[in-house]
Amino acid sequence: MKFEIRKPAGLEDRSQSFKYEIYLNDQRLDDGLVDVEIKMPAGSIPKVILTLLPNVLTASIDAITDINASREEN
Repeated sequence: MKFEIRKPAGLEDRSQSFKYEIYLNDQRLDDGLVDVEIKMPAGSIPKVILTLLPNVLTASIDAITDINASREEN
């Protein structure tokens, strides 16, 4: 998985990080992305937590059942 934070061309002011562009696997995340949290503990791989508020959410009942079953096992 590839995660990138890019500063848009022409953006001079570093304090305007809300204008930075976020990409996941080369796909720009735009509307609905409300928070990005990056955890980089020493000796561990980085963890990125994205908070999204999608306008549309589509999931099959099989996918939801599989996710719930996986959570119950853990």
